[in-house]
Amino acid sequence: MISDSGGPSLPSNDGKTIALVSCKICGKSFTRHGINIHIARSHRHSQDLIDIDKPTDSILSETVNFSPSDPIECQDNIHLNTNSSNNEKVIRAVNNYEKDKSDNNIIKNTSSDIWFPYCGKVFKNLNGHIARSHPHIYRQNITERYANASPCLQKTEINNNNGQLKINENKLEPWEKTFSEILNSEKDEVKLDQKLDEFTLFLCNATSLCKGPVHPATKYYKARTTWKPNHEKSNFKTSNNPQRHDRRLKEKRQNQYRYDLMQYYYYYRRKKAVQKIMHLSDYKRCPFSATDVYDYFKETVGTENNNVLHDYPISSPLCNSIDEETIDYDCQYCTVTEKDIDQAMKGINLDTAPGPDRVLFKVVKELKCMKIISIIANIMLSWNYVPNSFQSGRTILIFKSGDPNSLKNWRPITIFSILRRIIERALERKIRPFVELSTCQRGFISTPGTFINSSLINSCLQKSKKEKGDCCITFLDVSKAFDSIGHKHIEMSLNSTSIPSQLKSLVLSLVKNNSVGIELDATTRTKPINIEKGVAQGSPLSPLLFNLSIDFIYRNLNDFQNASQYGYRLTEEVDNLIALGFADDIALISNNETSAVIMIERVNQCLTEIGLNLNASKSKIINIKKGKLMNTTVTTLNDIKINSIQAEETIKYLGVTYNDEIILDKCSIITNLNRSISKLITSSLLKPDQKLNILNQYIWPTLIYPLQCAPLCKLQLGFLQDIDKIVKNAVKEIVGLPCDTPDSMLYTSRKYRGLGVMKATWEAFLQHINICNKLQVSSDPVIGFTRNFNNEIQESLDHLNISREEQPNVRSLRKKLREKEYENWKSLPHRGRGVAHFSEWTHSNTWISSKKGLSSSQWTNAIKMDCNVIPVRSLPGRSEETRCRHCNESETLPHILGFCKKGELLRNNRHHKVRSAIAKLLLETGHFEIFEEIHCISTDGSTKRADIIAIDRKRDLGYILDPTVRFEKDLSQAHLVNEEKKKHYQPCCNYLSEKYKINTWEVIGLLFGSRGTITKFCVNILLHFGIKKKSLQEILLAILRDSVHIVHFHLYGHMNIYTE
Repeated sequence: MISDSGGPSLPSNDGKTIALVSCKICGKSFTRHGINIHIARSHRHSQDLIDIDKPTDSILSETVNFSPSDPIECQDNIHLNTNSSNNEKVIRAVNNYEKDKSDNNIIKNTSSDIWFPYCGKVFKNLNGHIARSHPHIYRQNITERYANASPCLQKTEINNNNGQLKINENKLEPWEKTFSEILNSEKDEVKLDQKLDEFTLFLCNATSLCKGPVHPATKYYKARTTWKPNHEKSNFKTSNNPQRHDRRLKEKRQNQYRYDLMQYYYYYRRKKAVQKIMHLSDYKRCPFSATDVYDYFKETVGTENNNVLHDYPISSPLCNSIDEETIDYDCQYCTVTEKDIDQAMKGINLDTAPGPDRVLFKVVKELKCMKIISIIANIMLSWNYVPNSFQSGRTILIFKSGDPNSLKNWRPITIFSILRRIIERALERKIRPFVELSTCQRGFISTPGTFINSSLINSCLQKSKKEKGDCCITFLDVSKAFDSIGHKHIEMSLNSTSIPSQLKSLVLSLVKNNSVGIELDATTRTKPINIEKGVAQGSPLSPLLFNLSIDFIYRNLNDFQNASQYGYRLTEEVDNLIALGFADDIALISNNETSAVIMIERVNQCLTEIGLNLNASKSKIINIKKGKLMNTTVTTLNDIKINSIQAEETIKYLGVTYNDEIILDKCSIITNLNRSISKLITSSLLKPDQKLNILNQYIWPTLIYPLQCAPLCKLQLGFLQDIDKIVKNAVKEIVGLPCDTPDSMLYTSRKYRGLGVMKATWEAFLQHINICNKLQVSSDPVIGFTRNFNNEIQESLDHLNISREEQPNVRSLRKKLREKEYENWKSLPHRGRGVAHFSEWTHSNTWISSKKGLSSSQWTNAIKMDCNVIPVRSLPGRSEETRCRHCNESETLPHILGFCKKGELLRNNRHHKVRSAIAKLLLETGHFEIFEEIHCISTDGSTKRADIIAIDRKRDLGYILDPTVRFEKDLSQAHLVNEEKKKHYQPCCNYLSEKYKINTWEVIGLLFGSRGTITKFCVNILLHFGIKKKSLQEILLAILRDSVHIVHFHLYGHMNIYTE
């Protein structure tokens, strides 16, 4: 970045020459001190940043020479001559720098100091400076450490598969009545299609009635229709460049549109918002034209596959309670109830993509359309008819792996109407009890199939290595399996089950007679393609139908004779393992290479019989011979050649990386985490609380599965701590917290005003406990004999430093760990001051999750106040000057919120709001006469002023209520305030008795925390007076907002805090 070549230099007043250095990026010249500032200001995001460990001498390798008559280029790109007055200013500045340097006013680069070129400063503790001031470099350094330490392995991947509507529920009654009439009348398909289209249009328009943001296209369309030009306010007559003015306004509108669109996606389709922020949708765009895509898929899904088996085995229902003789076609299996639809909707994500009708699932759920959808489903069942709007879908292409210029490597995902998908989920729950699948098939079932398969494969590999035996594991890839299965074969497979004919007929109607349009981008879409074969990936019925269609393959492979002869003996308690399945991902486990060849040929024969083909180029083999990994090529009699992986090659199956055992790819995990977090942090389209939610809900879950599948011995503490460092650093940067924010606050539950951040050193072992608990109660016949779940659970508990339990619950364990962090936070002398109040009444902490009633700036500042990291002077390590900037007292957060004269008016206003709110709520109860700010005379003759006088005439009882807002200390503070107020106002009771004719008086002091907290003592008093919890929450939120305002006014001197 910096060049320093010998030659002419800048003359100084004492006759000496001062060497200049030039920037390799922009070519400008500076002094050695000025170049550091220039780099920090102009090239801080350059890809050519200097290595921080490189010494200064090696960086300044060249010197730029200037003669006294040569022009000198300075920072603002102005050429100066040495005789000019401007150049004299440059010389004077250089001389001042040399003088300061000789006077030791500038830190010298000694042997123990390190110069950091990113900001041009010198530090002894460079890592601490980077973590505090350059968090993105800090995270990148951790990432690069794993990237440099990890070997370059060739990877081969196996293909795997709050607001409520402001709408009257009475608006749904006409639709319920309409569809009920259609159900009870004669079959009229045209009328059903017409009314369903009208109902779909109603759901689309109902989006505008939601509490969430309006789509910016709608908002700007309304703005354009109501816009009227006002030439009197035009800036053209006062602007020197009207085009520049228009360009800036256009950019401003575009930026606002992007922000509004992202907020709309975050509320309704959060997954798409994540894709936009992470640029996942732009990672691989389909490079083909609409014509090429249409022609390709017309040949694949647009042609029929009539291949069927010669004989279909009859399968019995999985549920023994189902008796075929007692099945009534009007019973629960042939009728879709409102409860069935409700159960189906619970399994759908709120941000699922809409179909061609653009109806959002969030609208359907908040409208509570369960009854209407159940009526539509029953119409379809009784008529055996699929409405026209349900038969068309939109298909998007997702890149899998390999060459992006081949359409074979793009997976089509079909999205039908959300109403159809809800009905399909309900039907899938109806027919599942009638379908019995092979025990080898673990795809799309209730047990954690991916974890079981990966665990069994790893156990086989480890045993063969340990005993120096033979083991051959073949990962087979089926070409376009979901898209190529024949409809005739699906029909014959369904006929072999005991599914009621009414259900069976509707399921077949849903499979057939569909058409899709393939979307390449927002504006390009192919012509409709009729689906003549295959099941739509993205349809809820497709996984079960596909598993049923290929179930005969697993049954043939898992035959006792085949397993005994060709399978691998893992344990003596169970039969030999020979095949593991997860939908179309087939893994064959053989005792040697010869057995593997035979089993590959049998699978290929079965697939050919139903019109499917093996993809040998994407299939791989792990061949262990005498305990060592062999590099061979397996060739079958049909000339199918499958290569085995090499010593430094890895293969990915069901999301788990293998070589000769499971490999925890630390480099990939750290790199992907850092990349995702960096994109999230730099986005200006999301608010801080939204970024935290995405971090917890979308980024963090990507770490769970690899940590869960990795053996405990591979979960090194240092690796997990590095993950935590990256996440902690990112959270602090998102919220704007300083580096000395206590980590315990980050990990404390949001119930106690923590941020609830996940911790890798917890979750890695908690997830192991969770999966072991699930597998212990699993009905899988094999996994229980291959692993000791009790030992793994106890070992995980030891890592967490938790006492051993027989059946630990993960939620309760995580709760214990978070409570420990809360106790640590409370024990801190400065950062934990008053934190004990946060657990007194947790209803006052809901804003930390919902941010309701707070702007983004108020939310972040409130968090800073909670952990006492507001930039005041008296905090340790913050400033040498500890006196308040407005008075001579020590500047602390309690001083700002309670004593400083600067915010006295704002504090009085905060107190008056609390007093008025309590008085109003007491008056609304109807039990009290309320008087505010009443002057009363004490027995010693002094005058006092009572905030609230509440009189209950029926009980001849009066109350003197004095609310006060103070900074939180310990939990006894509320009782001390109450005693203080009693001592203060008790002498006034005689005067008030004479004035209001009330004999009995009670003085109550109410303490409110300046950070929006309240103790149980005060809560019980206010609830006893009839004040509702919701009203009390609003008071505490108002106190919090005012306190943030006071702090902002004290620090920056502005009366208005930034709001959204």
